[in-house]
Amino acid sequence: MVYATWSGLGVFTVAILGYAFFKQSLSWQAILGLFFIVFGVVFVNSFSVKTI
Repeated sequence: MVYATWSGLGVFTVAILGYAFFKQSLSWQAILGLFFIVFGVVFVNSFSVKTI
């Protein structure tokens, strides 16, 4: 689960930084996919059972 969280947030961060610094274009489908990544990471982490 940790790997999935970091890889999802990494993809999101790289896409946003590419847009901000290199003026790469993001289609509405890409933006929607990025929001799905963020919401998926939040849902997985908020509903996961934490074992010690």
